[in-house]
Amino acid sequence: SAADDPKKTSTISQLLVSMLDGFHFQAYTPIHDEPSEGNFADNLESSQSAESLLAFKPTPVGTYLTDNLIPSLLSEIVVEERGGGVEFLNAPMACAIAHLMAKLKASEMEPILPTLISPLSSALRSRLNDVRDSARNALAKSALALDTRYLSYILGEMKTTLDEGFRRHVLTYSVHYIPSIFHRELSNRSWMDSDVVKLASDVFLDELLGQVAEQRDAKTSSTAFKEAKTSKGYDAFEIVAASMDFDVGALIVFTACKYRLEKATSSRVVHILEEILRRSVVGMASNPEMKINSAFRFIYKVLEDFVPCCETDPGKKHGKGKGQTTDHDEETRGEKVEATAMVRNAHVLVEFALKLISQLHVKGRFAESEENLSMLEPIMKMLPGSLETKYDSLTHVALRTAQRFMRMDLDSREEVAETVLTTAVRVVARHGLRHSKEGEDLYQSSLRACTAVLSELKKEGESRDYAERKINAFWLGIAISSFDTDSMECKTASIAFIRSVINRRVQLPEVYNAADLIASNAMKAHSSVIRTQGIALSMAFLLNYPLSNRRLKQHVNFFIT
Repeated sequence: SAADDPKKTSTISQLLVSMLDGFHFQAYTPIHDEPSEGNFADNLESSQSAESLLAFKPTPVGTYLTDNLIPSLLSEIVVEERGGGVEFLNAPMACAIAHLMAKLKASEMEPILPTLISPLSSALRSRLNDVRDSARNALAKSALALDTRYLSYILGEMKTTLDEGFRRHVLTYSVHYIPSIFHRELSNRSWMDSDVVKLASDVFLDELLGQVAEQRDAKTSSTAFKEAKTSKGYDAFEIVAASMDFDVGALIVFTACKYRLEKATSSRVVHILEEILRRSVVGMASNPEMKINSAFRFIYKVLEDFVPCCETDPGKKHGKGKGQTTDHDEETRGEKVEATAMVRNAHVLVEFALKLISQLHVKGRFAESEENLSMLEPIMKMLPGSLETKYDSLTHVALRTAQRFMRMDLDSREEVAETVLTTAVRVVARHGLRHSKEGEDLYQSSLRACTAVLSELKKEGESRDYAERKINAFWLGIAISSFDTDSMECKTASIAFIRSVINRRVQLPEVYNAADLIASNAMKAHSSVIRTQGIALSMAFLLNYPLSNRRLKQHVNFFIT
């Protein structure tokens, strides 16, 4: 009676949806096994066991749902359709049907699930923004109402439907939108299975590197459809990494990026994949159900496979002393180099692994327990190979990682410290204080890594001889020269290094020159950070460093006057 009155139709629809959302009847009732002849206690125990409740029969309400109500409601999802395109979609009705389906057994729900998902996926083909938004929202709410295990089917149906033209932009936008809703609602657990990880990785790699990226670069359809105006790929990879089952999902994402890195022929593609892996690191570090043991094994495997591809001497074996080789090493060395040399851009994969272990430490995902430190030892021993490389970006990341590891109680610290100091000298000799972002980053990483070596290594029992042998006038001269630059980061790194030298009471003539420079900056620097750090360091110098009465008086008079 309300078919010709749109207002009445809308009111009845809203009333029906409200009733369905509040549906609270049981669709099934458990069937208990009849007690068999025998001991009463045995019958009682069996009746209380979980197995006696495995059989269910539909209630009259459940029978009506499957035979009448749900089929009739499914025909009401698409209200109007003209020329093969959806003009109006009853999204609230679709969500209400999904809530009803969630009450059915899987064996009865799965056969009729396509009749709900297919119309919603087809509605995403519409050229009307409102219809696409309603369909997307309905798909997200329906997937939440059902179960996470059906998400791969829903996304797969969308991928099949949205396979050409502007619809590929709609697909990437929608595949990001739906998991983002799941991520917000289920942030306390890993809900994404391997099928969803693989599908999402393929979709977003195509958005960033494939035909979808080419269409966006050409600005086709960018003014007509909002889905074509923005890229969601990087955000999506972070969501995938934070929501996936790490044991299987990490390998899927890593393998997909590795395959494209091996075939990359332009720096643009490499930079895109670097950003994908960086965002994946952020997501993995916040994955709520990631086990740290699994993460350590994954990181070590990546380093073991790809560090030899980045070394300046790929035939070098880790874990042996200098010049120590075996007959087997000599026989297999050439073969191993030939195999690993085939991996192009392997340094990007090693950077990914090192960034992941650093991010896990920053996030506090593992304590420095005896068990964790024992698992970190093999990773620590792979660091020299990451430092002895021609790739500046990898050297930077490896130095930052070494800086963190130096502060842990690891047996291999001394072995790695030798390489850290050698690499730092090589970096400074090559770049100096180059006025570029890369040069400054490398300089800071080198200086901070040396600071960690000097501050943390052999704190107990040793150390003046070791410090005097390793930290010499060259490094103090470099630290002093950094004050001629405008970079505050370089200056703070230099102050930290000079502080470690003063605290270790390393007696070198250059220390006094550095102390004079620090005192001057403590009074005259424009930056309040430099002034504060300079005052603190000057006080430490006056109180802790060996000074003659004449020199002590000179410094005190400087501050007084």
